[in-house]
Amino acid sequence: AVDLKVAPPHPDVVGDIRLLRTLRAFDHCIAEAAAAFRAKASPERGATESGARQDPGDQQLQHSLLTALGHRVEAVASSMESKDAVDTLRAFSSLGYLPDQAIMESLEYRMIQLAPEMSLDEACDILQAYAELQTRPTVELLSALSQRVADVADHARVPVLLRAMGALAMLNVDIAGAMWSALEAKIRGEASRLSASEVVATMMICARLQHRPASDVLRVLAHSARLQAPSMKPEDVAALLAAYAKLQLHPGERLLHALLHRAEEVAPEMNAREVAGTLDAYARLEEEEDGMAPEAIES
Repeated sequence: AVDLKVAPPHPDVVGDIRLLRTLRAFDHCIAEAAAAFRAKASPERGATESGARQDPGDQQLQHSLLTALGHRVEAVASSMESKDAVDTLRAFSSLGYLPDQAIMESLEYRMIQLAPEMSLDEACDILQAYAELQTRPTVELLSALSQRVADVADHARVPVLLRAMGALAMLNVDIAGAMWSALEAKIRGEASRLSASEVVATMMICARLQHRPASDVLRVLAHSARLQAPSMKPEDVAALLAAYAKLQLHPGERLLHALLHRAEEVAPEMNAREVAGTLDAYARLEEEEDGMAPEAIES
């Protein structure tokens, strides 16, 4: 009663129902529940906190819920369809929850079985979830997913293919030559329809993996980038300049001028990383211009 009287006037923190939920979350241990409730409902805490608050009872409940559902995943994994497995892993990733080894092994075994029939989006979702959980799939699962991505690469749209390659890159997986060939073929075929984000994403993946595309593909990318430079976002300008610098490829005077002009326009919107990245890339392109490969220059 004393705790309730001195508690701050936040309905999301105090009240009989909240007190009961806290008690239930700590398995009806009065001492632990009371300590957690006092910590959350103290006047000092209420005076300094604003916005969203995570109730200690909710936190404990979330942990016990995820533990229970995680163990159920182990039991039902063998009957999951692709969407079930993908949704489960994406949820774990979104919640920042890495289940114990037995649960992950059962889920991975099922995903290996499902991989040959997965869509490219589903394979991408799984790879990205692992990257976000900061853990690697088993060698068998990674091999199965990589093979599936390679199998459907020829039929994928550029954004989806870039997402797949980006997910593999996040896990430090080597990109198969066939996938690079598929991407370059797509770029040649969709030259007039490439968006700024697709151009930037392509160059960023190439730079990250130190892959230099064919000369004609570089010219297509440079031409598309120059046309779209006047409307590029600050992060795109910074990323594209950095990609050319990292690949030691000069973008050509026409594209470089367009990107630098756009950088000047959006400079007031740049964050610290974008400012530093733009300056660094510009300096490297200026200093090493004579020694850079000319393949990227538009004809």
